[in-house]
Amino acid sequence: MEIAYSGKLLKIPEFGTFPDQETALDDRINSEMVELAVYSCWYPYWSFGNKFDISLEVSLPEEWKCVCSGRKTKEVKENNRVVSWWSSKKDIDIVVIASPELKNKTVKTSSGIIDVYYSKLPEKYIIKETNEIEKSLNLFTSLLGKPHISGSVVKHVYSPKKKGQGSISRAGMIITSEGRILDELTRNQDISYLHSIAHEIAHFWWNFGTGQGDWINETFAEYFSLIAIREISSKKRFDEYIDKYKKMVEKLPEDAPSLSEVPPVNDNNGYIIRYYKGSLMLDYFRELLGDKKFFKICKDFYIKFNEIGAGTSQFKDFWSKRLGKHRAMLDVWLNAKGGLNNLKLK
Repeated sequence: MEIAYSGKLLKIPEFGTFPDQETALDDRINSEMVELAVYSCWYPYWSFGNKFDISLEVSLPEEWKCVCSGRKTKEVKENNRVVSWWSSKKDIDIVVIASPELKNKTVKTSSGIIDVYYSKLPEKYIIKETNEIEKSLNLFTSLLGKPHISGSVVKHVYSPKKKGQGSISRAGMIITSEGRILDELTRNQDISYLHSIAHEIAHFWWNFGTGQGDWINETFAEYFSLIAIREISSKKRFDEYIDKYKKMVEKLPEDAPSLSEVPPVNDNNGYIIRYYKGSLMLDYFRELLGDKKFFKICKDFYIKFNEIGAGTSQFKDFWSKRLGKHRAMLDVWLNAKGGLNNLKLK
């Protein structure tokens, strides 16, 4: 399939620019930066979670540096411009980040190469962050095997925007708002983003939930980020997150959608259901099964569906067969509306 199109991006404020913002767009094309991804209203779009191969050519002024989906296969300078070619297999998005201010730090670790792109962040923060990436990658690889999409290079790109929605994860690539991090660093120089970084790294594995089943991606990525906190930081912090999630889920209205019905968006109560309630479900079954058996089922689930995708029905069929005498509680977790009180947990 070949797609030809052209268009203009409206100048819409970034996410989080002001309170009660109803319209926002992180994507940018201007003299300071370029950021393009699936969130652009005019960008090529397939239903999220479906994978496709990418062959991309990018032409920019020669003083600019860019980083895109996949791996760079070639780069040449001609007529005061730099042209680069990129290739990505089984990707879910076409990402382009570019700026004349981008710097690059490459760190070789036991998990492979970590490439960090940034403009203004302090070196101390970058060193700490690459250490947390390495530990998260090692942990998830030990539990699930190697991810099928990232290869040996992990790219973390701090997009030089001022606000934005935070972080997103793509094939072997994390994109984070540099402005948000700089803002946090003014308040706390020792801040750790292990939770956020581990969530996005977990998406290197957990990205095959399709359609309404996108909650699978967010539930597993969020819960595995908590496991990273437990193993890399402390059990105390892990327990604090679980307690926080229970309090948030308890506040859901009686008619809040169940996991099997929640739309694949974070509007209304979607975020709490897809991230928090889903994480509590996984924690419930981990407690029942024990770590060894639980993570074995997670690994088998990943291996079976990472290429073909899974929705809620595939999740239910697979996990029901593995849960044995606990399978009835899976129906309860998937179908109960509202908060924890409606679950009637045994």
